[in-house]
Amino acid sequence: GSRLSDDLLIKLVNRNRAEQDITYPRAVFIKIILISQGKIAMSEMESLTLNPQLEGQEKAAYHCGRLLAELEAIQRSALGNINLVDRYYGAASSTPAKAFSPLMRGVQTHLGKLRKNAPGINKLREEQLEEIMSHFTDGKFPNTLNIGHQAIFALGYYHQRAANRAAMNAAKAAKDAKANPQVLNQSP
Repeated sequence: GSRLSDDLLIKLVNRNRAEQDITYPRAVFIKIILISQGKIAMSEMESLTLNPQLEGQEKAAYHCGRLLAELEAIQRSALGNINLVDRYYGAASSTPAKAFSPLMRGVQTHLGKLRKNAPGINKLREEQLEEIMSHFTDGKFPNTLNIGHQAIFALGYYHQRAANRAAMNAAKAAKDAKANPQVLNQSP
């Protein structure tokens, strides 16, 4: 029940940056450390929530992580399996203001392509992007994020990717169910 060390958090954040990915075990371990340090409330992180009750830099860091995941999803929807995160994760997690400027300019091209080729996906992605951006009340990204904020960024990124994956799986299941309706066995 005691406070876990910042050294563990630093190692996890550095591993995320090196691998340009957040695995489920690392996300859970980051949550455990942040909860033990009192930086986030356990009730806020017990389940997947895309809008935890965070304030200030923690809130901005979390939604910056969500934004990177959503920008990745937009690019993947428009261009296929190109991975934006390989190039931008480290910069976005440590210096968001600098990293997100070119990403936000580039996203318009991807949304334009989706608007022409997949209007339904475009509408969904634009709505999700607007929801995330609504959390930046002053319209500005933080200049820098410290290690604790980078850990919260990682959780935001992980949660948004998980939510996107769940939504994609649900849409696929609904599409499959519609395409292959089950025939009810009825006795004559």
